[in-house]
Amino acid sequence: MPNINFTLPHWMYWLGLILVPAFAMYTVRKQRGKEVDNILSKKIAYLLWFCCGFIGMHRFYLKNAWGLVYIPLFAMLLLANVQYRQALDITSMAKNEMSIVKFDLELLEDKIKKGDESVKAKIEPLRQTIEKARQTWEKENQAIDSWTVKVRILALLIALLLIIDAFLIPKLFKKCEEIEAQEALDKAAAEEYDYVIPGQESQAHETLTGKV
Repeated sequence: MPNINFTLPHWMYWLGLILVPAFAMYTVRKQRGKEVDNILSKKIAYLLWFCCGFIGMHRFYLKNAWGLVYIPLFAMLLLANVQYRQALDITSMAKNEMSIVKFDLELLEDKIKKGDESVKAKIEPLRQTIEKARQTWEKENQAIDSWTVKVRILALLIALLLIIDAFLIPKLFKKCEEIEAQEALDKAAAEEYDYVIPGQESQAHETLTGKV
């Protein structure tokens, strides 16, 4: 999941697990006994907005193509989070390497202080290793800051779109209802046309046969 430095409280998690299915069951039972094909529900639209609006499911449900805007934003958010995690892992490894090599360096310096000059040749490579690890640590720390900013910007952008959509859903719902009503009329007209034409052909055939 995207790193936004937020831990979902347990009570909210379990409340969501209980309320979301309960709300879905309530909506389905309310529709029971009715013709449910092509029937929209504003409650379901808001449920999709709340549960998976970050990928635009509420707009897809309302047959609005602008839901596609959410998909690349969320994909970029996941990618930025992966890069953040990788930089964090590299930083951690570089820090551990510096700690270990510094410890070895201190041991060698203690031996030199005690008069053991044979370990002098090992000191310089260790210092080079420490310097290299330090440079890696600084570089990846900068990357962490950069990816953190990008993750937060993308997360805030998605959140802003969701807030806007929360107010737009009634309008989108009404527009979708109008589209579906028109589609139903067109379908009914097409079915009536398909029914009349074969009937006329059959009647003409019977008339012709009777004359013969």
